[in-house]
Amino acid sequence: MRLALVLLSIFLSLEGFVAILTGLGMIIAREEVYGLMKKEFERALQEFNSTHILSPEFFERVYDFISIFALTIGIAHLITSLGILLLKKWARIAAIALLGYQLVYSSLVIIFDISSILFVIVSALFIWYLFRKDVKEIFSGKKMSIEEKILGKKI
Repeated sequence: MRLALVLLSIFLSLEGFVAILTGLGMIIAREEVYGLMKKEFERALQEFNSTHILSPEFFERVYDFISIFALTIGIAHLITSLGILLLKKWARIAAIALLGYQLVYSSLVIIFDISSILFVIVSALFIWYLFRKDVKEIFSGKKMSIEEKILGKKI
């Protein structure tokens, strides 16, 4: 198996575990986290002179959505990570979608967290890798002949 696929699987697994821990943390420690997030969100809205868009009901719905979304995206990362190791065709497509989401999200939060540049670069490199022709063939499910395995090329 190619080293890049193992690295991709590890990257997706780590992302998945972090997302699951974030979602669970938001649910379990709701009383503490909710107040902190609301305060930070209000402060950010004050900077943009937009405090009128925040109602308690709206923020509560957003908080619930984010916690469930974090759990869901974390589980998707873990399932995709396993699929990548098993060379499933659907996993390649799912990985491209998840990495695309990560690329867009990281690009948007660069203003707040400069370390997001690393996630932009890593996500872009893995997306590029997954679109390569030889990688597509690995996930196509076609069995290689013994000659192809030994010589490393199609005959």
